[in-house]
Amino acid sequence: MKKKIFTKLCAIILIVTLITGLVQDVARADGNTNSVSNNLTPSTSLDTVQTASTDTTIQKTPTVLYELKDKRDTSVKRFLMSDNTIQTVMYSQPVHYLENGEWKDIDNTLSLEDANDSEDFSGYTNAKDDFKVKIADNSSDNHLVKIQKGKYKIEFTLDSKSKSNGNSYKAVINKKEKDIPNNNSIVNKKAYEVNTTSDTAEYKGITYNNSDLDYSVTSTGLKENIVINSKQSSYDYSFDINADNLNLELKDNVISAYDNKTNEMIYEIPAPFMYDAANEFSTDVNYTLTKKGSGYQLTISADQGWINSDVRQFPVTIDPIITVKQVKGADTSSFISSKMATTNFYNGYAMLLAGVESSAYYNCRTLLKFDLPDLEKGDIINSAYLNMTEYDVSAYTSSTPDLSIDAYKVTSDWSANNVTWNTQPSIDPNNNEVDYFISIKKIRVSK
Repeated sequence: MKKKIFTKLCAIILIVTLITGLVQDVARADGNTNSVSNNLTPSTSLDTVQTASTDTTIQKTPTVLYELKDKRDTSVKRFLMSDNTIQTVMYSQPVHYLENGEWKDIDNTLSLEDANDSEDFSGYTNAKDDFKVKIADNSSDNHLVKIQKGKYKIEFTLDSKSKSNGNSYKAVINKKEKDIPNNNSIVNKKAYEVNTTSDTAEYKGITYNNSDLDYSVTSTGLKENIVINSKQSSYDYSFDINADNLNLELKDNVISAYDNKTNEMIYEIPAPFMYDAANEFSTDVNYTLTKKGSGYQLTISADQGWINSDVRQFPVTIDPIITVKQVKGADTSSFISSKMATTNFYNGYAMLLAGVESSAYYNCRTLLKFDLPDLEKGDIINSAYLNMTEYDVSAYTSSTPDLSIDAYKVTSDWSANNVTWNTQPSIDPNNNEVDYFISIKKIRVSK
């Protein structure tokens, strides 16, 4: 079996490049191209990988002079280049937050912070965003993690029945790996890097069945992983929740947190899913939400039959996410599977699959959609490029030759939130707009 596995287009990787030439002011006569006319408005987007033709010669890429900070947007950075073009780097997640009318860089670096008062706890907090996350340094304080945006706070603790018998579990910080293509055509890497995803705080063996809890901060909220290391008799995990100024509601396996007066949605916890070490995927995970005193209790229950199957490869990861803001990045991506023809893989699934394999997915196709910047009068698009990173998962055979990947224009509308194999959009099979596809980097993944 053979399929290509790509990351969802993540913030620290260059996603699309539209290099827009600045048209020289028609009143100029000196021919000087070393300055930019004040009458011109910089416009659009990213970095070159190679030319879309049968010529595989790498083009010489201009270097970054500086960022045009007044041209920032939620998920867009613009740079003045050495050849007087403007590159607009489009990220799949927000990279800026708005503070007093100014776009600031998101920085989710974790640092240890003492308790602020008697109700607070010592823990790791993110540096700069319009929300704050705090992950307990030590779970023995009966605290685990909290997330706060303005007056709206949700705090989670592991229910006593779900805890291990151990009294103390100290968070271990695991450094994240930077995921930047190792390709000579990608220059200016430092200029494009952002720090929107934090390191991971891990509690080893903290649950009653020796599962781990992992937490990390993203530009849209808090990511939790429940990591199951071996077969168990049950897979139910309960968390006590305190919610300030919020009402929580469970509907269609999605939890929404609303302002308790205006009913505005502030947070969302999308439907959970799970996957094993071979990247086999299941949506047989369910939430139960009940009132408990002045707060709530959330129970996450995963299907025992799927996890305990003889074909399962451990560890198995259950992947709930808490979304703070309903802000999207510059791209939308998902994949579809002919074996799981009614399953939508959009919410939280970290990989994009393309190709064929013989057990869980069969035929897979990846769908990409881009929210491109508006062009202004005088803008000229010179070229456009898509950068993706290929992952080579050790669970799959390496004896089958690599697949070729073709890109086609989609000719009907689709929504990443609900697209499936059975509802996939139409394409024009005669309109292959990319002459070839070469993955920038293969990363070997062993779990």
